[in-house]
Amino acid sequence: MILCALYGVISLMKYLENKYKNIVLVVIDGFGYSESKYANPLAVANLPNLKDFFSKYPHSLLDASEEHVGLRKGEPGSSEVGHMTIGAGYISEQPFSFVENRIKNGEFYKNPVILNAFEKAKKEHHKIHLIGQISDAGIHSHIKHFYPFLEIAKKLEIDNIFVHCITDGRDTPINSAPKYIGDMLDKMNEIGVGKIASVAGRYYSMDRTANYDRVIKSYDAIVSHVGNKFTDPIAYVRSQYEYLKNSEYPVSDEYITPAYAEDLPESKIEDGDVVIHVNLRADRAIEFSSLLSDVSLQEKYLPNSKKVNVHFLSLLFYADSVKGDVIYGRHNLTKMLPLWLEEHNLSQFRIAETEKFAHVTFFFDGENKFDGIEKPKLKNSLCTLIPSKKVPSFADYPQMSAHEITDEFIKEMNQNHFNFTLLNFANCDLVGHTANFNSCVKAVETVDECIGRIEKWCKENDTVLIITADHGNIEQTNKENGDPFPSHTLNLVPFAISLIDIKLKERGSLTNIAATICELFGYPKADYMDDGLIIYE
Repeated sequence: MILCALYGVISLMKYLENKYKNIVLVVIDGFGYSESKYANPLAVANLPNLKDFFSKYPHSLLDASEEHVGLRKGEPGSSEVGHMTIGAGYISEQPFSFVENRIKNGEFYKNPVILNAFEKAKKEHHKIHLIGQISDAGIHSHIKHFYPFLEIAKKLEIDNIFVHCITDGRDTPINSAPKYIGDMLDKMNEIGVGKIASVAGRYYSMDRTANYDRVIKSYDAIVSHVGNKFTDPIAYVRSQYEYLKNSEYPVSDEYITPAYAEDLPESKIEDGDVVIHVNLRADRAIEFSSLLSDVSLQEKYLPNSKKVNVHFLSLLFYADSVKGDVIYGRHNLTKMLPLWLEEHNLSQFRIAETEKFAHVTFFFDGENKFDGIEKPKLKNSLCTLIPSKKVPSFADYPQMSAHEITDEFIKEMNQNHFNFTLLNFANCDLVGHTANFNSCVKAVETVDECIGRIEKWCKENDTVLIITADHGNIEQTNKENGDPFPSHTLNLVPFAISLIDIKLKERGSLTNIAATICELFGYPKADYMDDGLIIYE
C-alpha cells in the first residue's frame, strides 16, 4: 500500500516537472523523412530554420502509415488519418477497414439502405448511378467498393446501373486511369451488369473549395450530357493526355476534362434516379454530393444548369449539407485530446488554410463537428480559416497561404495566449501532389521561413513549439525510373520539441503525440491514450 502511494507521488512529480502553460503544435502536412537524396526536394532546399530546430532540440521519428495508424499493410498515411490519430492518441478503425470488413462478412449485401433504394428504383423504373474515384489507393476510395453494388443489382435483376468514373492521378500514378477503367469494364463484364456513363478528373468532381466553375463541368456532363463525349472511355482518357500537353494543366488523370458516353443517352441523371457516392473520405465528396442531393443548392450555385431531384445515398456520412440516406453512419470518436484539453480548462486555437481546415477541426476532433449546431463548441476555443489561393495547380503558387497563416497566428496569439494551438501548413502535401520538383523546393522553403517566425514568437512568449507531420509526400517526387510520383509515401515523419532539458524516444508513432502533450501540460495522459514520447529517468 505504501509502495503504491509512493509510486503515485513519483509519477505525479515527473509530470509536474514538465508543466508548461502554452504549447504550439505545427503539423507540416506531407513532410516525410528520407535519407535518400534522389528526387528529394528537402535535400536541396534551403531550410535553415527547420535544420536548426531538428538539430538542437530533442527529436524522434514517427510511424504515420500502415497498421501504426489503423491502415492496411503497405498503405501510406493521409492527412485525415494523420490528424485523427494525432487528436485521438490511439489507433482507431479507419473508413476503408470499416467498409471492407462489412463486405467480407456479407453484412454489406444485406444493408437495408442499399436494398430499399435498389428495390424502389426497380419498381419505379429509375436508374441507379454510382459515382466515385476509381482507384485502389484506399485513401479517398477503392475501386472494389463499387463491385458489391453491381453484384446486388445483378441479383435483383436490375440492368440500368451506370458508373461515373472520377480519375485520380494524385494517390495513384498520374497516368493510371486507363488501367482502372479497364478493371472496371472487366468486372462489369464478369458480373454481367453496369456501363461506364462518364469520366472526369478529380480536379472537377472532388473540389472542396467552392470552385463551381470546375464543378459545373462535371455536373453538366452527367446531368445534361453537355461538354466532351466519348464512345470508348479508355481512348478518351488517352486523348486527354495529348490535349493536356498543350494546356495550362499537368498531364495527369487529375485534370481529365469531364465527358459523357454519347452512345448511352439513357445514362443521364434524372429526377427520381438513385445516385450513390462511393467515396470513403468526406472532405472531397461533400461539395459534389451536396449539389447533387439538394435542388436548392443547384439553384443557388448552378443557376444555368438543369435541376434534378434524386434519391441520394452516400457510402459514409459526409456532411449535413448532403441530403439523402447514409449507408453507414459516422463512426466518430468520443475520447480524444480536444475533449481532454477542454476538461482541463485549457484554451484551444486551430488555424489552417481552406485545403486543410477540416483536418485541424473535424478530423482532429475525431470526426465530430463542435460547431455549435451539431455539437456544442469546445469551451475557450477558436478556429480560424485562411482562404486557399484559387489557382489551377499549386505548382504555380507553391507559397500557398503559409505567410497569411503565420501573420494571423502571430496576430491572434498576441491578443490571446491560447494554451494549445494546432497549426497546419498545407504546402508540402498539396505541392507534393504535383510532383513538380522545383515547386516543391519553393514550397518547403516557404514553410521554413514561416517556421522561423513562429519559433521566434514562441521563444519570446515562453511557449513550447512542437513540429511534426501527418504523413510523407514531398520527400519523393519521382520513382526510380524517373516517372512522376505524386503520392503519399510510407516514410516516417519527424517530431521535435523546443526543450533542451528533456529526452525523447528515438522511435514512436502519431499515436504517441497526444500523451506527450498531456505530460507537457503537467498531467498524466488519459487512460485511453498510448504512451508519450518523453523519457523519464
